[in-house]
Amino acid sequence: MKIAVLGGAGFIGSAFVRELNKRGIRPIVIDLLTYAGRVENLKDTDHEFIKADIRDQKLHDILGEHKVEVVINFAAESHVDRSIYKPQDFVTTNVLGTINVLEAARRFNFNYVHISTDEVYGEECGDESSPLNPSSPYSASKASADLFVRAYVRTYKVEAIIIRPSNNYGP
Repeated sequence: MKIAVLGGAGFIGSAFVRELNKRGIRPIVIDLLTYAGRVENLKDTDHEFIKADIRDQKLHDILGEHKVEVVINFAAESHVDRSIYKPQDFVTTNVLGTINVLEAARRFNFNYVHISTDEVYGEECGDESSPLNPSSPYSASKASADLFVRAYVRTYKVEAIIIRPSNNYGP
């Protein structure tokens, strides 16, 4: 199975790459290597690395050329405090970047796993049926991206799911 991990050089993405390796899968890791992504995070993993931006049309070329079957999108501007100072960066990456990935999913018909956050629920998180109630530019950008995923599933029949993990920790 051909899997692409967007944001795979980040903290959570690189942990996912290690899990794929344990299952005998060598993914394609696509990362822009901003403040959150570091090649060192992928030390001792088996992967193909491509430096690219999820907002760029080049992403379509990469995904099409590699004939990926599944794309898992960990790529994002993160950290609530950063979003307060530069909300535009969160909109361009988290919303427009997600739309670019969704357009690639329409074009190449791969399964899409969108990694979101529990922050989209705001302070009163119950379960997956809870209403979205973002409380920061970060969570608003992730909630917006989630809604685009839902819209693409309904409008274009894109095969996609949304994962909303809680706080992540580790070494």
